[in-house]
Amino acid sequence: MFKKKEGFTLIELLAVLVVLAIISMIGYSMITNTIKTVKYKVEIENTRTLTKVVNDTLFLNEMNNTSINIPSFYVIENDKEYTLDKNGNRTETNNFKYNGKLCDYCIIKINSDKQISIILEGQEQDVVKEFSSSNITSIPLTISREDQSFYNELTLFSDIYISTNNVNYPQRAVVEDTVVNLLSDTGVKTKAYTLSNSSGQCKVDMVSPDNIIIKIKNGNGYIEKDNSGNLNLTENINKEYSNDILNLYDELKYVANKYILNNSITEEVYFEFQNGTINKVDIYGNYDNSVNVAMNKNISGSGELRISPTKQISVVIYQDNYDIKNDYGNEKLYNQDLKYPRDTVILFKNMHRLELLAEKYTGGNDGDTSTYFTGKSDWLVFYYIRRLKYADSTNYVAVTGSDSKFVTYINNNGANLKNYFTKTNTFTVSNATVDLKHMAASIAGNMYNTPWTYNLAYDELEYDCLVSWAGDLQEFMEYNILKSGVKEKYGSYKDAVYSLMGDEGTRFGMDDIYADIDNWNLYYNFRENRNLNIEETLDKYYSGESKRNHKNRYTSFITLMNSVGKSLGKTNFEGAVKHFTDTDKTWDTMGTLSIKPTEAEQTEIAEGFIKWIKDKAALEK
Repeated sequence: MFKKKEGFTLIELLAVLVVLAIISMIGYSMITNTIKTVKYKVEIENTRTLTKVVNDTLFLNEMNNTSINIPSFYVIENDKEYTLDKNGNRTETNNFKYNGKLCDYCIIKINSDKQISIILEGQEQDVVKEFSSSNITSIPLTISREDQSFYNELTLFSDIYISTNNVNYPQRAVVEDTVVNLLSDTGVKTKAYTLSNSSGQCKVDMVSPDNIIIKIKNGNGYIEKDNSGNLNLTENINKEYSNDILNLYDELKYVANKYILNNSITEEVYFEFQNGTINKVDIYGNYDNSVNVAMNKNISGSGELRISPTKQISVVIYQDNYDIKNDYGNEKLYNQDLKYPRDTVILFKNMHRLELLAEKYTGGNDGDTSTYFTGKSDWLVFYYIRRLKYADSTNYVAVTGSDSKFVTYINNNGANLKNYFTKTNTFTVSNATVDLKHMAASIAGNMYNTPWTYNLAYDELEYDCLVSWAGDLQEFMEYNILKSGVKEKYGSYKDAVYSLMGDEGTRFGMDDIYADIDNWNLYYNFRENRNLNIEETLDKYYSGESKRNHKNRYTSFITLMNSVGKSLGKTNFEGAVKHFTDTDKTWDTMGTLSIKPTEAEQTEIAEGFIKWIKDKAALEK
């Protein structure tokens, strides 16, 4: 009787298969690693052999009084040897005779000192022999073979270009597919080289012979060398911005680096740019025409560029309602909202520049300090702006002062400021458009201490009011109320004044009202904090940071006029207004009425103005 033999169970069979699979994987891994190790050794040995072949060729040529061109550049591809000209064109040669296949693709460079550099491109590494070393090193790929080959060919291009051209540093090239174009300072492209082994999108900045920056675009990032000299794919930290912004940002950094390379920097350097034009600007706003700075004219956008004494770069790119900027030493861009419209920001900056020139100015009427309530330089700024609209006359000179030499000084030393302020008549903050030159005339009058020889008929505060809101009220009263026949239309002078105040078709439009009221508030801000410059005082007023500001302009104005009224013996704001509508007392300083209002009509006009101002103040609470 035969004994029954038992077979393997299914579980046992599966266990055997798993063990065999593990053994196979281990074996495959060991075999793969062994193959890689062998390949590495072969590639290193082939590079060493190729180095000897090239050196032997150079030696034999020298012994035979023949030579190959120095410097020269070669590639070996598919067992064929080619020399490269300055445009990347290949010519098949047979200078380096050797047996066997040493590489699939190699780059050979021979410099003017007959030193040799070789890059052998393997599947998973580059094997490199540098010019100044006899060592052969392997560099494992940290990026794809295609991208590494692209980088290698771009370094080949830069070496060829630098060796065969008289290069003004820095120089920029842009790569589009296989074409390498050089960019002039103004953005004109000139084809310089054709790649034959790779393609892509890239910028090559040849900052100096020893500083070549290659930045390969790759998705949302870039392939570039890190601080350790290794190639890595880095994330674009500014990827939320458009290509137009990033191209402008990159162009500005390039312009800055070129300036740094060619100039000594001991203090902050400031530039302004607009749509491909860039100018170095001094602290007074003048263009420095002695400095030749250019940027790509095909790149649009406007803003500012600064270079610190430590050679760090800061960029400000203007947008409609905000700035795009980076901080010194930081590549990251961020948005910064504007406190007020761009034109107003520029106005305040230019007023500070005018103030700096005023502080530098030493000519004209020096006067004693009591002549200018807030300081002479402050007064000079507003006087100059006033003078661009209102010519000097007997009344203006007496009440607001005059310094024609300062006007000439600015015209000679601040041409950009002259052009700017000649064209700039208004500015806008929070939907309020202010007549700049009107406000300047009023502030200049407030800042100027009317000489006693002229100050016989009226108090200083009367002159200050008449050169601002009171004078405008009187003109409005004469031309738009008394002479226009509006009483019949509105029923009373009070209602007529209340209805027509702020109408741009009258002598008291809103731009004049804002100018007159802001003048008084700003004037007292200037007096109370003389440590702030003009730009800072305006900034705090129109951003709402100062106690007396544009958000409470009417309330603050009433408070100030209460004090003026008391000084004039009229108790308060209402009394001050009625003081100036009383034509028997104050009108002769401005003109002569052909129509004399009755006392009751004068009161009506005053009440219409008072009600309008108080209603505006009530809205601020």
